[in-house]
Amino acid sequence: MLKSWQIEEFGEEQKGILMIVWLENRTIIGKKMNRGIYAIIVIGESLSGEKNLVLILEIIRICGKNIIGENKKMHYVVSDIHNDYQKFCELLKMIEFSKEDKLFILGDLFDRSDYNPNPVDLYFKVMELEDTCSMIRGNHDEWLAAYILKFYQMPEWKRRKIEPYQYNTFRCLTRRLVEVDVQNLAKKILTWPLQLSVQVNNEKYLLAHAMTSKPERTENKYYYLMGNEMNAEYLCNGVEDYTSICGHRNTVNYKIWKNEKGNLIMCDGYENGFGDEVINMIVQEMENHKDNVIVIFAGYPKPMQQFLDRNPGMRSRIAFCVEFDDYSVEELCEITKLMLSRKQMTITEAGMKKLKKNFESIKDSRDYGNGRFARKMLEEAEMNLAERICQMDETEITTEVLTTIEESDIPDVPLEERRKIRKIGFAC
Repeated sequence: MLKSWQIEEFGEEQKGILMIVWLENRTIIGKKMNRGIYAIIVIGESLSGEKNLVLILEIIRICGKNIIGENKKMHYVVSDIHNDYQKFCELLKMIEFSKEDKLFILGDLFDRSDYNPNPVDLYFKVMELEDTCSMIRGNHDEWLAAYILKFYQMPEWKRRKIEPYQYNTFRCLTRRLVEVDVQNLAKKILTWPLQLSVQVNNEKYLLAHAMTSKPERTENKYYYLMGNEMNAEYLCNGVEDYTSICGHRNTVNYKIWKNEKGNLIMCDGYENGFGDEVINMIVQEMENHKDNVIVIFAGYPKPMQQFLDRNPGMRSRIAFCVEFDDYSVEELCEITKLMLSRKQMTITEAGMKKLKKNFESIKDSRDYGNGRFARKMLEEAEMNLAERICQMDETEITTEVLTTIEESDIPDVPLEERRKIRKIGFAC
């Protein structure tokens, strides 16, 4: 299978940047998106699934170096490693990264990972690669460096009062490094460029964390780190005469995203999108305004548990958890009657009997939505009533007929299988 895919998607004449997709619990190998570009490597916050890794690296071996040639210099692009030293080392080993190859890291080397975070060894590993690795500064790298320098510029008695760094990176660093080494790390981060211009086999690339611009233009640093209000235009047009490659923004459905022009590739396929960033901000604001702000989170039990687990400080800041039981079948019937009364409508005894039977059949399924399900059933019944009236003779239509839901109006479940596309218009 791999060999046939190799023949179809790659050719020996193709040269360029080799990139691979690596995602949590699943692997998505992008087809050739642009001349000289094969796929993209994405290292997310928490990676797992050794089988996926092996598959990816086998594809690299077959479709990468074997095609371009073992002695041909390879260019790899990685984005958003986020403290995962172990997976980073595994990646380097399995792609057989050599001194002849070149690795570009598109920022966010640090922060966010709660699974075995190891920023110290990760940093020294990157430094060990020397000229074979080029670092680009990401927003998390910038934030970490700024916090470190701010912290150590304060007198020791003031440091106890400063807000702790919102991620675990600073704590991990100070456990193993002395003060001068931590400060040197921060200063080194600030030397990393915001953008790199790279040429591979006459193809020109721009590499940055969030957004790129023409090399001759000077942008505010946060343009490159996080983007700005011109994001929509940038996503559409990219940068003329270049192929831009960025991380930072999470793509939809774990997939590599490229614009219609094919000159912009976004490669951070982390599952939770900007959710973690939002959660971290909420946690910080909850701490800053704990005396005058009340925050209420609402959702289904299982997703809410996953939500609380996203940030170690979230659960400890929530004082009360209230779980609401599902409505009973009888309560759903009463809810339906209440909604009907507000519409000045009624339902026949046979109609209510069928409705009750539907509630009983769906109550333990994944499609059950409590009061929302009852509302959808009623809306579907109203549509069926309207269709039934359209087929009646005008002399048969009375106020009672117009306002009474009958058994035939009640849809069978599941609703989605019955739902048809209906046109809006007038009955003639």
